[in-house]
Amino acid sequence: MLIKALSLTICLGVTVTSRAYDFSAPTASGHTLYFNIIDNTQHYVETTFPFVSGTEITGNYITGNLVVPDTVHYAGETWIVRAVGHATFLNCPGMTSCVLPETVVSISGMNAFGQCSSMTSVTLPASLTSIGQYAFAGCNTLQEVHFTGTAEQWCKINFVNWNANPLEQAHTLIINGDTVRDLMLQEGLDTIRLHAFIGCNLRSISIPRSVRMIDADAFKWCDSLTTVYYNADSCGSHNFNWSEPIFVNCPRLTNFFFGDHVVHIPHNLCAGLQGIDTVWLPAGLRSIADGAFSYCSNLRHVDFFHTQLDTIAGGAFYRTALEKVVIPSSCTYIGAGAFEDNDSLRYACIMARNFTWGSGVFSDCPNIDTLRMYASAPPVLTSVLPDSVHLIIPCGAGAYYAHEFPGMYNWNVITDVEEIPAVTVMVEATEGGVASILNEPTCLNMSAEIMAVADSGWHFTSWSDGDTSTHRIFTVDTTDIILTAIFTSDVPDTLWRTVTLLCDSTMGAVSGAGTYPDSSLVVIIATPDSGYVFDSWNDGDTNAVRTILLVSDITFTAYFAPDTTPIPQDTLWRTVSVTTNVSAAEAYGCGVYADSSTVEIGYHLADTTTVGGHWQFLGWNDGGTGNPRDILVTSDTAIVALFEWVADSTEGINELSIFNSQFSIYPNPASMMVTVETDQPSTLTLTDATGRECGQWKVESGKTTLDISTLPAGVYFVRLSTSPTIRKLIIR
Repeated sequence: MLIKALSLTICLGVTVTSRAYDFSAPTASGHTLYFNIIDNTQHYVETTFPFVSGTEITGNYITGNLVVPDTVHYAGETWIVRAVGHATFLNCPGMTSCVLPETVVSISGMNAFGQCSSMTSVTLPASLTSIGQYAFAGCNTLQEVHFTGTAEQWCKINFVNWNANPLEQAHTLIINGDTVRDLMLQEGLDTIRLHAFIGCNLRSISIPRSVRMIDADAFKWCDSLTTVYYNADSCGSHNFNWSEPIFVNCPRLTNFFFGDHVVHIPHNLCAGLQGIDTVWLPAGLRSIADGAFSYCSNLRHVDFFHTQLDTIAGGAFYRTALEKVVIPSSCTYIGAGAFEDNDSLRYACIMARNFTWGSGVFSDCPNIDTLRMYASAPPVLTSVLPDSVHLIIPCGAGAYYAHEFPGMYNWNVITDVEEIPAVTVMVEATEGGVASILNEPTCLNMSAEIMAVADSGWHFTSWSDGDTSTHRIFTVDTTDIILTAIFTSDVPDTLWRTVTLLCDSTMGAVSGAGTYPDSSLVVIIATPDSGYVFDSWNDGDTNAVRTILLVSDITFTAYFAPDTTPIPQDTLWRTVSVTTNVSAAEAYGCGVYADSSTVEIGYHLADTTTVGGHWQFLGWNDGGTGNPRDILVTSDTAIVALFEWVADSTEGINELSIFNSQFSIYPNPASMMVTVETDQPSTLTLTDATGRECGQWKVESGKTTLDISTLPAGVYFVRLSTSPTIRKLIIR
């Protein structure tokens, strides 16, 4: 093998030492490539840049669209292309795209594609495991990165630095033909490597429970990212430095949801996310690592109380905007500077009786006005608190807090001290009322007084401990008491009816099954497959499309039969399905027709004299607006008439307000999760464009998050049991 050690200065001012090529070979795309043998035994070669008579030719020797072969022939043998070598395609401004074969495992060295300033796409194989420094530096026209593996395989590629990843330039990742916008990583993935999705135009990310490590900058510069679903239950240490967290420079990231199984939040996970206002911590959470929420300058609300936290590490909430901090009794350690440098903090409560803390937990919190301590013998004060702070301590603990520890910040510098029992009395309420504490226990009187008051249209049922008194006075011992007032609506629950539809699925299909409010009008449809005809329903009705009034649960069976009508051999038949998205309208025109037939379709709107509004026709799902209308049938066709509810003035009709709740659903379009926001608890029903019910969920007043990741892409319609409004939802 010919080896020549040469030193040359290449683009970007980098001086490298390289070697001459061993042989050259043509490609199917009409180019000549140059190769070095890297393993004689395995017959592995890597691409390299060419030399002629000792003079390097590193500029523009590749133009157009390059397809690198998986094997090449030399000296009567077949060699496997295993790697793209150092600076192979450096400064080839005429190359517009490159496809690497499934045999390549690495893009090694530096500047493999450096300064390929006209390249718009690159295709990387599933076999790829590493990419060297500056591999795609200067590829500023790169628009698409195609990958033939899975998203999980992409996560494990070792990108040596940030511009080793072509996404930093291209922003668009296409995996097996699908553009990745909503990234839903699968269980079994354990690592997301350094710079994995840097610059990628993701909208949402779902991280599975199995992930154990996420490297720094994994999602850096994801400018379009708005939502993260974090389910890694015990993700450990990251390779990071303090200034470069995982989601650095993601300005639109405003929603960060933690799964129920998360027990540990790793360091720097959410550091620097300035779009986050509120974080809901999972009930089973045990620890928050250092810097986890540092520099979240707009983070105002975090519920620590309903967790099982035992550790809050140093700097975890450094420079946030938290207004109130209540640390649960389970917490035994608070790290140095955990809540440091916060101008918004007003109230802090540490419920732990025995704990330790690092220095400066509340340093530079100049506006903190109340600090409540449950410990009778707390650790030495490590923060300089404002002179005006109001200190609340347990009954009888004044002597300890007045003790002076030489050389330390001392509790006795605080003059505004109040003693109350070191016990928590807390009341909460379900929807439909409020609960309040009228009198809390004192050191002289350990009684507590509470009251529950129902809203209009609701009544009080009981407290969570079973007591049915709205007004209670009871004695408190040393046990924390948390009670919930339970309220029930005076309006009876909606009575639901079930429609079950059966048929021989080898002959045809039925639609319209589902759960509907009592007395609804429901359209059911029987559609025969090609070669069959609809015969009748089990009750003898011969209308393939019919409307039924629901007054009980009901089951219908559609019967199909072979179509014995002679069909000319040269006739091509097409199936037309015509439906609506509401039960108040009945469509017609379904059937099997000869190809290129003109078919009249339309709908009949039932008499909907319900007080409060009417159904308005929006058009057909193919854009048509006529009724009736003719369509030209050139393929199997599914047409849906779309309606929305238009509410009339509700002045003077207060008794119907329970059925006119407002709701919204977002994001829309969506792919994994949606949030439903409504002013009343309700039942949500999701149907597809054919009217088939696809799911039903109970939603609460306020915000409810629903998992739609199992639903196929398409147009769906959303309706609440408390609202006549139907909203369109697009799932991608």
